[in-house]
Amino acid sequence: VCNHLVTQKMSVSMRYDRCAMELGLMPSEAHAHEGAVGRVSCLLMARIDEDERQPRYVPDCWGGLVGLGFRDFAGLQRDERPASPELPPEGASEVEERHFGFAGVTRVNVFSAGADFAQWTQGLLARCEERGDTVVQCWLALGSEHVGGAAETLRRAGFYCGGVVPCWFAPNQGGDALLAQRFLKPAELARIHLFNEDAKQFCALVLADMERAGREFGAPVG
Repeated sequence: VCNHLVTQKMSVSMRYDRCAMELGLMPSEAHAHEGAVGRVSCLLMARIDEDERQPRYVPDCWGGLVGLGFRDFAGLQRDERPASPELPPEGASEVEERHFGFAGVTRVNVFSAGADFAQWTQGLLARCEERGDTVVQCWLALGSEHVGGAAETLRRAGFYCGGVVPCWFAPNQGGDALLAQRFLKPAELARIHLFNEDAKQFCALVLADMERAGREFGAPVG
């Protein structure tokens, strides 16, 4: 969590590295006892002890944040390739959707995007708005060639990039993941405390992409 530094410092001491930023993930009520005012953001950190070779497709639209997110995981065995910028011409999307009512969050694992992904995205946003969600997250499998088309579809729907997580999926389910997220309504964010300059610079880039989504596509911002 980013309303204090304790858990971040603990993670660093156990050799975890930062890779993604979940802006406004938790409602203030969950951390009111710690003095949080506004939705609390979370810095995602990972440590990979065992790995196996697998492909990683990089979407052009968010390639900079993907590269920065993986910067401290250079030892991973990856065959990096450019992702296809298009959705596949046929087939249905393979997704897994979970709703966390207490937090006002919907989280979706996108194993692969199909020809229906744009239509599915609009349906997802409609469901989240009807439930009164504040945050929706899509975790895109970077082991899928058409992740570029999925990323561009989400970008045009007002999503912004939060970074990556290595080995989020099993190797045969897509391996590494890209985090695309969106606010469904304007959100007040609790003050974000980060443990070093690298994390602060990474967060600044995520915030800048959130603001771009607001300017370009009218998406709510925190």
